[in-house]
Amino acid sequence: MRRRLAFLLALACVFCAVPAMAAEGAMRTTVLIYMSGSDLESEDGSATADIQEMLRANVPADGPLSVLVETGGAKKWQLDGHPDDKNCLYRISGEDCQMLETLGKRSMGAPDSLSAFLEYGRKNYPADRYILVLWGHGDGSTGGVCFDELFDDDSLMLDEIAAALEDASQTGQNIEALIFDACSMNCADLLFSLGGCVDYIVASQESTLGSGGRYDLWLSALAQSPEMDALEICTRFAGDYVSTGSHGLFSQATTASVLDCGASGALREAVEALYGALNLRFDDSADEICAAVSQLPSFGELDGSPPSGLMDALQLCDALEAFAPEECTRLRSAVNQAVRFHADSGALEGVTCGLSLFLPCAEQDWPDELYDWYQPLADESDYARLIVRMAQKQEVGLGSSLLGFLRDAFSGDYESDSPAVDMQHIWQGLEPNSNPAANPEIAQNNARSDSPAVDIQHIWQGLEPAA
Repeated sequence: MRRRLAFLLALACVFCAVPAMAAEGAMRTTVLIYMSGSDLESEDGSATADIQEMLRANVPADGPLSVLVETGGAKKWQLDGHPDDKNCLYRISGEDCQMLETLGKRSMGAPDSLSAFLEYGRKNYPADRYILVLWGHGDGSTGGVCFDELFDDDSLMLDEIAAALEDASQTGQNIEALIFDACSMNCADLLFSLGGCVDYIVASQESTLGSGGRYDLWLSALAQSPEMDALEICTRFAGDYVSTGSHGLFSQATTASVLDCGASGALREAVEALYGALNLRFDDSADEICAAVSQLPSFGELDGSPPSGLMDALQLCDALEAFAPEECTRLRSAVNQAVRFHADSGALEGVTCGLSLFLPCAEQDWPDELYDWYQPLADESDYARLIVRMAQKQEVGLGSSLLGFLRDAFSGDYESDSPAVDMQHIWQGLEPNSNPAANPEIAQNNARSDSPAVDIQHIWQGLEPAA
């Protein structure tokens, strides 16, 4: 009897051990969410709302999925117990948002901060693979992502993200996917800069909703199916975001796509070929090229933002077909290979292809960041060279428009329902620029184009109340 009882007990132990063994053998994933709250949190509580979504995902504490969040970058946090002047590390498990550490005050826009977060995840929550989410404001390749309002809106630029990811790779940390939960980060530049660091990238061509990704949906799906591959995880994130987004006054459209980093080489070659062909024709056909491109909408305008210069890649091919037909055909094929999934809704439903290219085409105030990013690349890259040439052409046009405006204002020909131009104020605005050598920054700006020696950007800003 004892022997039979012992056998039954042993058999029971084997059956009880099977679920534990299955769980132990499951794919281990650590999701690292780098959350720079900025005014999205301090004014609207959007970061706190997404953390609450993460809690609703009910990720098991003892399962193969770990979810870590670093928070920072906001002047005020609406999350209970979160200090306003410090970064914090949290673990999301079940319905518990457990604070692991307070990190002091450090910029979310500093690459060392991102590297430290990746290293913490690798050492303390080792996994077979990692998914990195960058949460916050985004401004494309020239502006970066994760703006920190405690550090003068310091942000992570693409080369800084690449450096952090490369350092992580050297330690054996397998980051399979990078998700940008931020506005306007979708651009071919992502694949050019980050294509060797991760397998897939998720990004939006358009501004994103303040509520961001649906963390309750995609995290719960991953917790229930830990073997889900990286492409399916990314597709789930992008699809859930677009399909559940509601549109109101400040959210006219949503877009999201999954980019295959394995296609980055072919895409780069196709982009260089098209922009190279346009460079060859630019001296003789600059006005025609600008006119063709200027008919296209650029992303971000739907929410009232200035033109971003980010164009849908296939719309750009259609507009430039007459100038480089073979190169446009080649680029269409490369885009279709690079975009593994895309979705759009609202005013952009059925309009986007899932990938943007940068090509400035409208008069606007050009930030120094544009030149800082593309000018050093212009000697080696036709893509960068054409961007700089287009920006310079628009800057010259802007200077001419400004001088015409000033001429009319001073001659009394300026007519408007807006307040009269303050002549004394204009002279004060022009006075520092009468000697560009005294201001190296202005001198550098003027050296970029053939425009007169005035600080175009700041004068336009000064005239805004009257204009």
